[in-house]
Amino acid sequence: FGKNLLETVAKEALQGGVRLTTQELTAPPALIGDTAAEQCRYFDICLVGWAPDNQTARMTAEAVVFGSGRPTLLLPDATDVGALDHVVIAWDGSRVAARAVADARPFLEL
Repeated sequence: FGKNLLETVAKEALQGGVRLTTQELTAPPALIGDTAAEQCRYFDICLVGWAPDNQTARMTAEAVVFGSGRPTLLLPDATDVGALDHVVIAWDGSRVAARAVADARPFLEL
């Protein structure tokens, strides 16, 4: 899981002139989500592979979304996902939610 996604993202970034940094993490399955969330804090945005039938991918995505404090895109392991013309914002009225939306704003305006 993820190799096709990584290749597609790298190709799109190169075509768009966007600097892409990738990082391979090694951790026990029970800790991979927390490890990924911690590492995501060092970047502007996190791209996380998503597969509803893959428990490790689901747990990692959840840990990054709720634990990284960074804008996060969940991407399926597919080469053609169509237009990205809708955004979902989880809003609970908190300071954390307001900060997350403010941090994501530059990406939402693209």
